Amino acid sequence: MTNTAQTDKGQLGEDFVNKIAFNSFLKYWCYPGPLDIVGDNKEFCDLLIVFDSICIIISVKNYSFKDNYERYFKNTIERTTKQIIGAERKLFREKTVLLQHPDRSPEEFNKGNIKKVFRIIVNLNPSIKYYRTSFKVNGKNFCVMDAPAWQASLSELNTLPDFINYIENRCSLFNEHPAFILPREENDFFENDRNSLWREIEEIAKEKRKDGKVTLVSGNELDLIATYIKNGFKFPPELNHNKVNFLTMKIDGEWTKYQESKLSVIKNNFEKESYFIDQLVRELLIDKENGEKLSKMLFKLNRIERSAFAQNYLKFHNELKNSAEKIEFSRTNTVFKGMNMVFVFFVNNLLPEKLKYFVELSLIHHSYLQDFECGEIGLIGVSKSFDSFMFGYLSDKDKKGNVDTRQLEKTFEEHGWKINIRPSST
Repeated sequence: MTNTAQTDKGQLGEDFVNKIAFNSFLKYWCYPGPLDIVGDNKEFCDLLIVFDSICIIISVKNYSFKDNYERYFKNTIERTTKQIIGAERKLFREKTVLLQHPDRSPEEFNKGNIKKVFRIIVNLNPSIKYYRTSFKVNGKNFCVMDAPAWQASLSELNTLPDFINYIENRCSLFNEHPAFILPREENDFFENDRNSLWREIEEIAKEKRKDGKVTLVSGNELDLIATYIKNGFKFPPELNHNKVNFLTMKIDGEWTKYQESKLSVIKNNFEKESYFIDQLVRELLIDKENGEKLSKMLFKLNRIERSAFAQNYLKFHNELKNSAEKIEFSRTNTVFKGMNMVFVFFVNNLLPEKLKYFVELSLIHHSYLQDFECGEIGLIGVSKSFDSFMFGYLSDKDKKGNVDTRQLEKTFEEHGWKINIRPSST
């Protein structure tokens, strides 16, 4: 294979991984092929995802496989591990790293914000019949997936909180001893595959890593995800008992069983309205003023939380829409999962200047009721006919003590809005 062909194959693999990540996490927070434009201007990983306090470093490999597992894994794992370690070193040890997003001007990587780092290797060669699920280097977890695993995990767990929770539980499940996943059908597992797997297991036993304990996972990533979901978004502890020397997790068909279960129907029905939030962010919000900040507040919610949030808003809107009263503008304050939010309803013909005034005052009112200690407040408003939207965001940092509370209270009282009861002076 020529270098050009290898490059094209690698690019196709990266495009596949990027497209799935963009669909699940939003392209806004994804940096495909990031360059160190301050340093050597070279690509330091295949995909970088930076969202709030989370950093995900992804290395994609699409090497040719010639029936030699030992050589293939050595090349793939060694190279990808080195790439990820190098990327992490660059991001967190160098004084300044400027990231070039394809749709924006260069922006500095704020390493001080990052609390968790995840390292993921995506191996795209479909000829591989088994692979290590994860491993550790210098105490740091590296998660390994093939193409169907990457696609399955991000399609079913398609919010960043859901995906991260799964990856953390997946790594924890196999921390006690190394695990190999066998995702293909039994009739697709030939003698060379079996022999190579047993040699890997024997090698682990010789090295006495974790006392030579090994787990074999018979099933694919969707089966593993089904097991995780059915157990309340965690893995059953008995799957990794520390007294077991050799454990086979036979989970073939668990995904099919899950899809046919009442739990799947209930979950899917409950989550339908959650995509209202995704649609708002993708189509209407992310490019607006303060859109990134409000989008980030909403995208911190997992799929079930987004659904509950959307249902709360839609209930508020429908009650006002169907009310016999003539309501020009209404709002309600809520704190959902620690997130301060204002819901707004307004008539279609409300003047833009008046709407803007009410939106800004609503944000200040929510902050006032919380004694200006919210940190950040978001606002979502939809017109009576549900065809016009209004968004707002306020950071009330440093506002306490810097506002004329008495004047605000006077304004709130004029609109009939609630004010805090203050102790009378003696």
